[in-house]
Amino acid sequence: TGRAIRKKDVKVEIILATGSDQYLREGYELHAFAYLMKPYDVMQVRATICDYFSRNQVSTHDEDMEFLRFSVQQKKFCIKQREISVIESEGRVVYIYHGDEKYRAYQRLNTIEQKLNMKYFLRCNQSYIINVEQVDGVIDYDFHMKNGMVIPIRKRDKKDIVQKYYQKKSELND
Repeated sequence: TGRAIRKKDVKVEIILATGSDQYLREGYELHAFAYLMKPYDVMQVRATICDYFSRNQVSTHDEDMEFLRFSVQQKKFCIKQREISVIESEGRVVYIYHGDEKYRAYQRLNTIEQKLNMKYFLRCNQSYIINVEQVDGVIDYDFHMKNGMVIPIRKRDKKDIVQKYYQKKSELND
């Protein structure tokens, strides 16, 4: 099947997905873009698709399809940005809170921030970036997140940060 596809189009990218490593050699001969083994790991499939989009400069023009790509111990991850609730920094380590998952990656918060669509995110202090869609409310000097986290707002910039939050929230609801 891979050979038949390659005969019809030598430029097409092929991702082999199989339950047997006996096709590994065929994948090499076909110059397959990627090789996925059963049982499929959802995060690995996403990472492969993201790699394809990135390498081929594919733009979906769909904000629901914007992904954040990062690595954890040489394993690639690719998660939907809009599903991220909080990104926390502790020195050179960032924790990415995504649903019930917490990913630990060795990157600086500034590096992650540059990869985000800031339409949905707000830097509320030196250590945190929040997804404004995941905020349950603002109480005193804290953002209360839907996942139960309480994220402190930088005190000296509270008025400006809260104003930016409400502005972003309003723009997203339009």
